[in-house]
Amino acid sequence: MSAVYTMLVLTEDTLTDHDVQRLSQLHAPDEVSAVVVVASGTDQSVLDQVVDDLTRVDMDELADDVEGRQPTAPEAVLTAKAHLDTSVTLLTQAGISSRGELVPDHPAERVAQLAAEHDVDEVIVITEPHLVTDALRRDWATQVRHRLKAADHERPVLHFIAGTDRVVN
Repeated sequence: MSAVYTMLVLTEDTLTDHDVQRLSQLHAPDEVSAVVVVASGTDQSVLDQVVDDLTRVDMDELADDVEGRQPTAPEAVLTAKAHLDTSVTLLTQAGISSRGELVPDHPAERVAQLAAEHDVDEVIVITEPHLVTDALRRDWATQVRHRLKAADHERPVLHFIAGTDRVVN
């Protein structure tokens, strides 16, 4: 019997069909399991959010960010829980044994702990493009790499842009 390849998937939204397909094919034909982690909020500044909205030409989100219309903490948790439940279901339907956890808006520390607890083989971060945080290396993938290294639990960390095959370095 072969070993199961375990990945930890950190995402800020529901996984897209493309993301699920890519994850299910990433280590085929090996048996794969996943620990899915969704943050219940954002750790981006308003400036970072506005720049992201402008680069994505998302005027509705831009207006919300500029006017300070953010979901309340309970609303954010409910939304994150829905993202988590749907993502776990989609991965399970694709043949990946999956379980999940909500984490706070600064997920890197908890992700590093979960990576050690579940002895994951790699961490995959899937986000929208974040121009400022990605360029300044303040993105979740970079934070997780540092936490894993500090905990002597280094693992590969990949950062994909949601819904695409684009990898962020």
